[in-house]
Amino acid sequence: MNKTVKMLSVALIFFSLTIGSMIAPFEQSAHAAAANYKAYVRCYSLNIRNKPSSKYKTVRTVHMNTRITVLVQKKGYAYIYSGGKRGYVQNKWLKGKIDSKRAHITVTAVNARSGAGNQYKSVKKLKHNEKITVSGYHGGWYGFKHGRVTYYIAAKYVKMGNPPIASAASPEVVKLNYSPINAYTAYIGYDNLKIYQDTNTKSAVVATLREKTAVNIIGQNGDWIRIRTNDGKEGFVYKDNVTTDLNRFNPPAGANGVDLSHWQNDRSGGTIDFNAIKNAGNSFVIVKASEGSNGSDNTFSANAHQAQNVGLKVDAYHFFRAATSDQAIAEANNFANVLNNSGFTNDNLGYLFVDVETTNGIEGNVKETISDNVNVFLNQMRNRGFSKLGIYSGANFYKTYIDMSRISQPQRMLIWIARYRGQDTNNGVETGFQVDIWQYTSNGTVSGVNGAVDQNVSYYDPNAM
Repeated sequence: MNKTVKMLSVALIFFSLTIGSMIAPFEQSAHAAAANYKAYVRCYSLNIRNKPSSKYKTVRTVHMNTRITVLVQKKGYAYIYSGGKRGYVQNKWLKGKIDSKRAHITVTAVNARSGAGNQYKSVKKLKHNEKITVSGYHGGWYGFKHGRVTYYIAAKYVKMGNPPIASAASPEVVKLNYSPINAYTAYIGYDNLKIYQDTNTKSAVVATLREKTAVNIIGQNGDWIRIRTNDGKEGFVYKDNVTTDLNRFNPPAGANGVDLSHWQNDRSGGTIDFNAIKNAGNSFVIVKASEGSNGSDNTFSANAHQAQNVGLKVDAYHFFRAATSDQAIAEANNFANVLNNSGFTNDNLGYLFVDVETTNGIEGNVKETISDNVNVFLNQMRNRGFSKLGIYSGANFYKTYIDMSRISQPQRMLIWIARYRGQDTNNGVETGFQVDIWQYTSNGTVSGVNGAVDQNVSYYDPNAM
């Protein structure tokens, strides 16, 4: 070995001894025997420094409950290992275990955040009395674990211990607003009958039922009865609007007939069997021809001619929408044109009815204006050569909005009234004025037509129909 190499070797040995003498005192502390033990961060955020003082460089930052390895401790500092980095932290920010405590939320709802402060993102919502396990505290915020993630929540919304046990609630006493009775089956006697939640017509409507619908009667409150439908709905109806007698749904005495429009054709696959209608005991049909100033029913011509071919008497109707006299004239012309274009005149067709059941947006003296418009319509029909005329309406609408004293009748018109049967109207239309045709149901069943159909009885001489 040459002289230079020997000198370098001696220098290296001396340097090693010097460094060792500097480190040894730190490693040979009172805790040196406890080297390489595990500890946990007890504050929200802790900087690991490259030397034992807060003025030195940060090599890594760890957070509450992070597990680290303590290598040695001395003079209030610990030399630690965490996440591939070594450095120094103050002993006071380390703990030997995670001190966890049971706690619960004291408010209706509160946000748990990703850090100890409102500026941090809300990552979870906790509800009243929800349990958490608190494992740390920093500046008015508790830290708690959820899976492997630590969340933070303001301490003012947390109370230590389990939430109070709610006392068992007393069973609620349900007070019935009716007297229960032995259930029996009855039938709705009034078409489109409203079923009310309570025993007054201002309460909520539970259901609307068609005439002849079977229901169970389960209770009574004065003149109201409690019913249950086949699909489980319950509510009240006036006692006179149900019946146990199916015979009351038989057609009233008189000449029977039906009124039809494209709706019946649509439900019957486009074709109505008029022979079947006649064989079921009907002698007349009233067929929709038109509506408004330019609408027409595209099934009118076929329906009217087929009905005539099997020997049924045929009448027609127009749905009235006029709000002015000019509109009334236009609607009459539309009605007459549809009839003429289908090959009908006053001589080969029965009565023609104007269907009046809407106010058409008229303001002011509605009754006077509607009546005058109807009179204009009827006069224009006469001008077009049709003299066998009539008015159709619902009983209440007719009484409220039609003034017959304002409508001229050079030839007596027929009055066709809709009043659907309830038990209180079973014996007749009961309008207080003369009625020539009574539409007594809109939920009838007639051979030759699929689905519900309007049924009528005529009190007028059938030969004049």
